[in-house]
Amino acid sequence: MNGADILIEGRWVTAGRAGYPVIIVGQSEVIQFVDGSEIARSFSNRCRTKYAAGFRTLIFRSHYLLEKFWTKTYASQLRSVLFANKPDCVVVNYLGIAYALQKSEIGRLIRSGLVVETHNFDPQWFANIASRGGFFARIVGRATLQWLDNHLVDLLRNVSCIHVTQSDRAAYARMCTHESTVLQVGVDVPAVAPAAPKSSDVVLTFLGSLSVQMNIDALLLFESKYLPDLRLYRGGAVVVKVVGSNPSSDVMKLCSRNGWNLYADVSDQELSDHLLDSDFLIMPFAYSAGAKLKIAKALAHGLPLLATECVNHDELKLPTSCLFDDSPARWLSHVNAFRRSVRASDDFETLRRIAMRSSWSEMVPEVLDAVSSACQAKGAE
Repeated sequence: MNGADILIEGRWVTAGRAGYPVIIVGQSEVIQFVDGSEIARSFSNRCRTKYAAGFRTLIFRSHYLLEKFWTKTYASQLRSVLFANKPDCVVVNYLGIAYALQKSEIGRLIRSGLVVETHNFDPQWFANIASRGGFFARIVGRATLQWLDNHLVDLLRNVSCIHVTQSDRAAYARMCTHESTVLQVGVDVPAVAPAAPKSSDVVLTFLGSLSVQMNIDALLLFESKYLPDLRLYRGGAVVVKVVGSNPSSDVMKLCSRNGWNLYADVSDQELSDHLLDSDFLIMPFAYSAGAKLKIAKALAHGLPLLATECVNHDELKLPTSCLFDDSPARWLSHVNAFRRSVRASDDFETLRRIAMRSSWSEMVPEVLDAVSSACQAKGAE
């Protein structure tokens, strides 16, 4: 699953299991919760490949995510669910999908206001793709940016948005005044204890979807800018773990030539074990619009961050074991100062307590109150 899918599952599956009447229309499955019990049925549908969605974006001068996820089959299933259940509130994934829903006849089935999970600041996300991706990704990114120029302001005025950071909310607000709230990314906080160090080596772990260009660029930057200094670590060897889904051939080559350990498509338990066996989660991003889930996952395991400045945002108030700095020399000095000390200190539990404030289960009442208020506000207009 991508980060957006994880967020939707974390918010709404958790709410459904807590006893709230939730219906999730996924890519190829409808899940309905009744008194905490889950009823699921599948249907035949696939999101479009990145190339098919990209070509449709260019041909129809559209939004890439709209073309990737909004299919006739999906729209038909959504229409059936809305007609049969007449929900009090509808929350959709992505601004592009909200646009497609409003422009179709399905929009008339929504009795209240429409709420959108934005996940990121779309103009920044696609500007990054337009300037840093491969040739095809760049032209698709530019086409999506043009779509956003043409449609985003009107769309924001007609929906209520859930943003995951104050900085995202402020960025959208600079485009126009709109109904919005901020609900930070949640996380499942496991019952774990710090792992005892197995050697004097420092273990650095990178986490992410390994076919996404932003993550590939981060690994390339780590190789060229940060790794040479970190190899001067005086305590032992530098062990790098790359953990994630769907590694591209570029990532596999990158790991092979540097001797990094690649762990692809691991289970939740395996991921937890890797994080507990690490000294830092590394986040060497030259640009970032999707790091919130990585941060939450690290904090839930008491794992400090070694990150570039662009990863930081206003809501993060973390102890000094976490570093946000673009200097390779400061990364090295930080590793020398803090390596393994966090595991034997109060910082381990401090980081976990920060994560517990935003556990999915603890956030359910806040999420439902915010969404209900947003629906009522838009429905009353």
